[in-house]
Amino acid sequence: MGQNLIIKLLANGFTDLHVIDKASHYLMLRAALADVDVVVLLHAQIGGIAPDAFHRNNVVGTESVLSA
Repeated sequence: MGQNLIIKLLANGFTDLHVIDKASHYLMLRAALADVDVVVLLHAQIGGIAPDAFHRNNVVGTESVLSA
């Protein structure tokens, strides 16, 4: 999903793109998101057998980006 979005954005003239893949450290997120106008979150765990992993990957992951 994310790779396709990057291709489309580049094809439409967007050049100042920053991609974060599996960033988990708060300080890294904060630095990567400094002076950013738009953030598109494409992470999601859509299934699994461990509710705690689902919560961590979806809820806690989103909260980390929002708090950065």
